[in-house]
Amino acid sequence: YGCFGVVFDDFGTDFEVFDTSGEELPEAVVATITQDTEGVVSCVQGERHGFETGQFVLFSEVEGMTELNGTTHQITVVDAYTFKIGDTSKFGAHTKGGLAKQRRTVSKFNFKSLSQSLASPDINFIDLCKFSSPTQLHLAYRTLHAFVEVNGRLPAPWHSKDAQSFIDLAEDINNKSSNKLEGVDKTLFSQISYTSQGQIVGLTAFFGGVVAQEVLKALSGKFTPLQQWMYLDCTEIVPNPSDNVEEVNQPTGSRDDALRIVIGEKNLQLLSKGKLFMIGCGAIGCEMIKNYAMLSFGSASEGKITATDNDLIEKSNLNRQFLFRSTDISHPKSTCAAAAARVMNPSLNIETHTHKVCKDSENIYTDEFFSQQDVIVNALDNLEARLYVDSRCVDNGKPLMESGTMGTKGHVQNILPHKTANYAMTIDPPEVGFPFCTLKSFPSKIEHTIQWGRDKFQTNFTLKPRETTQFINDSKIENFWEKLKIKSPPKPDITRAIRLLSLQPRSFEDCVRIAVNKFVSYFRNSILQLLYIYPTDYVKDGHPFWAPPRRIPKPIDFNPENPHHIDFVFHSAALYAKTFNIKEEGDRSTVIKIASSYVIPPYEVKKDKYIESDESASQDQVKEAKRQRENYAEGEFDVMLQKLRELTESAGVMTSEDFEKDVDVNHHIDFITAASNIRAEQYGIEVTDRLKTKKIAGKIIPAMATTTAAVAGLVTIELIKVIIGVEKLEYYKNAWINLALPLIMLTEPQTCPVTRVNDNLTVTLWTKRWEVKKGNLPLGQFLYHFKKEYSLNVTGVFYGVNMVYADIYPAHKQRLPLKMAKLLGVSDTTPFVDLDCSFSKVGSDEDVVGPKVRVYLK
Repeated sequence: YGCFGVVFDDFGTDFEVFDTSGEELPEAVVATITQDTEGVVSCVQGERHGFETGQFVLFSEVEGMTELNGTTHQITVVDAYTFKIGDTSKFGAHTKGGLAKQRRTVSKFNFKSLSQSLASPDINFIDLCKFSSPTQLHLAYRTLHAFVEVNGRLPAPWHSKDAQSFIDLAEDINNKSSNKLEGVDKTLFSQISYTSQGQIVGLTAFFGGVVAQEVLKALSGKFTPLQQWMYLDCTEIVPNPSDNVEEVNQPTGSRDDALRIVIGEKNLQLLSKGKLFMIGCGAIGCEMIKNYAMLSFGSASEGKITATDNDLIEKSNLNRQFLFRSTDISHPKSTCAAAAARVMNPSLNIETHTHKVCKDSENIYTDEFFSQQDVIVNALDNLEARLYVDSRCVDNGKPLMESGTMGTKGHVQNILPHKTANYAMTIDPPEVGFPFCTLKSFPSKIEHTIQWGRDKFQTNFTLKPRETTQFINDSKIENFWEKLKIKSPPKPDITRAIRLLSLQPRSFEDCVRIAVNKFVSYFRNSILQLLYIYPTDYVKDGHPFWAPPRRIPKPIDFNPENPHHIDFVFHSAALYAKTFNIKEEGDRSTVIKIASSYVIPPYEVKKDKYIESDESASQDQVKEAKRQRENYAEGEFDVMLQKLRELTESAGVMTSEDFEKDVDVNHHIDFITAASNIRAEQYGIEVTDRLKTKKIAGKIIPAMATTTAAVAGLVTIELIKVIIGVEKLEYYKNAWINLALPLIMLTEPQTCPVTRVNDNLTVTLWTKRWEVKKGNLPLGQFLYHFKKEYSLNVTGVFYGVNMVYADIYPAHKQRLPLKMAKLLGVSDTTPFVDLDCSFSKVGSDEDVVGPKVRVYLK
C-alpha cells in the first residue's frame, strides 16, 4: 500500500515445526558424569556446551556409564560448562569420554484467525526507532479496507479530501476498537492515503522475500513462522504535502506512475539523474540491478549506473541469481545482468565492466571516478573486497550501501560521509580457525578431518607444484646456485625441495604408486609415529594425554579391496597425473590392479621425531621450531645442494591445481572426501557424505533467494534516501534479519566517533586526508610536521601492509634520517604516496584516530 506493507500468518492450530532455527546443533565433549540422582555432566575444560534448559541431548561414545549410549535426555543447564540429565545412580560409573549432541524436537504453534487477530493483533516490532508505528499501521490497514468497502477504491493519489476522509474513518474505527489507541497519527495517515495506490520496489522486494519464506515454512515445517503480523513503512521518502506537490505527483500514464505516487515527481527525477557504482553482480547484485530498472535509476541523459564483476556465470548460480539463464553460463555476470535489466527498462543507462575493484585497478577506478558517483553499492561476498571499497569511499567522502546474506540471515548498513561509522569500524572479529596440532594429529570432529583433507589438497596439488615451478624458473637466473649456497637455507627447506623434485612420475602407473605411498604415509606411518611418541597410556602434567576431546587413532593398512581406500588412491593418482602433465589412463579397475601389485615397504618409527601437542602453537611457529631443531651434519649441505641441482636440471613442467568446488569431474572434492572419511574412520569419528564435505571444504555460504530479495529491498529504500537527500540520521535504517526465526531489526546507524585534538581541531574518520607538501623529506621531519601543525605525536607509519615506523621499537629511530622515497621503496619519480598513520596527543598517551596522509614527494 504505497509507503507501507504488511504480512499476516495463520497456520491454524498445532502447526508442527521440526527445525525452528536451521542452525547446526551443538555437540559437547563429555569430561565427567556424576553417578547420583542429579546426573551432572561436565564438558572438557574450556569448552561450552551451547545447550539450553529443556532441550534434549543424545549420548554416544560414553565409557563406563554405557547405559547412556544411544539414549536421549532432557537437560537442565547449570552453567555454560555443565548440565543435569537426571538420575544416573543405577548406571555404571563413568570412566571416560562421551559425546552429547542436541536433538531436534517438534515444536507446535497455534495461531489466531484473521478475524480474531484484527481485533487483538500480535505484532512484531521491527523498527526500534518507531515503537508506535506498528499499532498505527495496523489501524491504517483496517481503515484502508473499510475505505474500500465504502468507496469501492483506495484513496486517490495526493488527494487532500480523500486523506481527510481517511483520517476521519480511522478515528471512528479507533474509537470503536477494544484496543483503542491514544490517538491517530494524522501525518502518517495522510502519507498512507496519498500513496496507497502507488508501489515502490524496495518494499515489494522486501515483502516478497519475507512472504516467500513464510510460504516455504507452511509447506515444509522448517523454521519458525511469523506470529502473526509484521508491518514496515518508508514514510521518510514521501514528499511533504506542505510543499504544494499534490498536482505534480499525480499519475501521468507512464511506467513510473506507481513510483511517482510514493516518492513524488521531484524525487523521481533525482533518481533518473543519479550516478551509481555497484561492485558485484551476483545474488544481491542481480536483485539490485532489477530494482534499479524498476526505479528507472540513471535513465536520464545525466544519469548512469556502472556495474563491475570479474566473475563468470556458473551453473550453480542459476537457482538464486534470477537475471541469468543457462545460455549465459561462462559469460560475464555484469554484462548478462545489464542485458536482462535493459529488457525490463530499455531506458536504463548502464555501463558494465569485468574488473576486480582492488589496488591493482586504481588506474581505472581513480579518485576522479569515485568523485563522479552519487553513491557506491557493495554486492560483494568477501571481507577483503568490502574493506577495500569501504576505504575508498572514506577517502573520497562517498556514501556506501553495504549488505550481505548468509542463508536466512542478512544485514544492511548505511555508511554516510561525516555521519556514520564506516564498515571497518563495525565488522565482527575474524573467525577463529582450528589449532594446527588439532588438524595435524588430534582431530575430534568431522570438520577437523575435512579441513585436514583440504589442507592436503592445497599442499600437494597447489602449493608444492607452484613452489617447485618457481624454484625451477629461479634456478635459471645467473649465479642462482652460488647465492643459494651463501644464503644456506634451513635444512627442512632444502629437504622439502628435494622431496618435491624427486617425485617426477613418468607414467600414470607411477602416479598410482605415489598415491599409494601417500595413503600409507597419512594413514599408517604417521599414526604409528604418533602412538610411539604419545602411547595410549601416556601421561602429561599428571593427566592422561589421551583424555577427551583427544581420540586415540588406529593405524590403517592399505587394502586394495576396500572401496574407500581405492577412492583415495584413484583421485590422488588422477590429480598427480594432472600436476605432472601425464595422460590419465585407466579407470578404477586399472588403479586396483596397479595398487594390488605394489609392495608397500615397512615403516620404522623415528625415535627423535617431535610432534607438536600445544594447541596455542601456530603453523608458522611449528615450522620455525622444526627449522631450529634440524641442522646440517658436516658436509651435508653441499651434498644436498648438489642433489637439488641435479634434480632441478632434469625436472619437468608442473601444473598447479587451483581448488574449485563446483566442477564435479576435477577430483578435488572427491579427494578431500576420501581423505577426510578415512581419517575420520581411524579416529572413531562419524564419516560424512560428499555434499557436506563440499560445503565445509568449499566454505560454501548458503544463499537463499528469499533473504537476497528482502535484503536488496531494504538496500533500495536506503539508496533512495541518499539520492533524494534525506538529511536526518535517524531517518536512515541499518538492518539485521534472520528470516528463519523470523527476526528483523531496524536501527539508527552508528555515528562516527569525533576526536577533539585541540580547541580548534576535531577529527573523524571522514576528515579529508591530511597532505604533506614538502617534497621527499626525511622521516624525522615528516614526524615533526604533525607535532608542529596538529600537536600530535606520530606513533606509527604504515604503507599498505608494511610497517614503516613504530615509536615502540628503538631500532626504528635509526630510520629518522632516511628520506621517505627510500624508506618506502618507491621511485624518486613517484608523485605521492598515501600512508596510514597512528597518532597520540602531545603530552598524553591518548590515541587519536586521524585521516589518511598523502605525502607529495615532488
